[in-house]
Amino acid sequence: MLAGLALLDEELSALRQAARERPKLRLPNTVTTQQPPFYPNTSPADIRNRVREINRVLALRTAAQLADGPAKLDDLMLGFRLAKGIDELPHSTMHYVESVLDLTQAVYDGITAQRWTKDQLLQIQKQYAALDFWTSLESFRVQYIRQLIADDERVIEGRTGKGRGRESIIARQFPIGTIREHQAIVLGWGVTNLPKLIDIKARRLDPAIVNDAQANRPDVAKTGYYDQFRMNVRAVAFAQTTANQVVLACAIERYRLDNQRRLPNTLDELTPQYVSEIPNDVMTARPLIFKPRSEGAHYLLYSVGVDGQDNGGLGGNIANSWGFHQLLQGTDWVWNSDALTPAKPAKKK
Repeated sequence: MLAGLALLDEELSALRQAARERPKLRLPNTVTTQQPPFYPNTSPADIRNRVREINRVLALRTAAQLADGPAKLDDLMLGFRLAKGIDELPHSTMHYVESVLDLTQAVYDGITAQRWTKDQLLQIQKQYAALDFWTSLESFRVQYIRQLIADDERVIEGRTGKGRGRESIIARQFPIGTIREHQAIVLGWGVTNLPKLIDIKARRLDPAIVNDAQANRPDVAKTGYYDQFRMNVRAVAFAQTTANQVVLACAIERYRLDNQRRLPNTLDELTPQYVSEIPNDVMTARPLIFKPRSEGAHYLLYSVGVDGQDNGGLGGNIANSWGFHQLLQGTDWVWNSDALTPAKPAKKK
């Protein structure tokens, strides 16, 4: 595999050189204002998808190196630079989330196989500690409201003959005053309801409010949007959980390297030497749950997930699909340090 990927060495070397010469990355904006922020554009012409393709190659190269032995972090660090460039484009929340998660599989492989050195673990930990998807959630919230208002505006343009005629005949029959009233409802909902759904200050999503969001949002009749809003709010929460889990997993591995491979009994043993504070579960605002396994070599680290219930560290069973995995009721969002031994269902009391 590495021999095949070597065909891209020249292009990747040029990217690394450019990254060293430029402190900031600015990608060309190929995003149209009519794209819903919760619909990732799959067009090959979209710069965000081209960046994701590069990140997949970088992650694959790192995973292949880890399979042979120690690996360098150069590819992953370049991938994070590229992902940050996506984050600065409008309507790009989901592309940013996906570009980071594309890289995380290689990080997980290296940690569970115990291939990263202490210095590398510290670098990875700092990189993920700097990820703040809460700001992406705030941006996503604003983009969502703007998108709904823009949808109404295009209907008004069609009603007045200024549009391109793409709106349905039925939509063009609505009085303009009714459409303006709907825009006011959307703004009111965005000011009153959305802050309860996405509590940026407390850094928490309320699972009950998230689950009920579909029924009371003002665009519920827009079948074309289906449940993309709620799904993508959860996806961003899932990405923040993953970042928090990587931070703690790196800290745990550094602890083990200093303590004859012994696991800490609790996460509190990691502070302050290995991590300044324990990240909270985005669904409960309480620390992530840490469960060392009985044999003492492995552990589970998890969030209670989308249903807000502790399911004993039972993860989802959908392979290669984090987008659906994070929607499963009755499961937790699990970091399993023993990738070959899935967690068993919790015993019912």
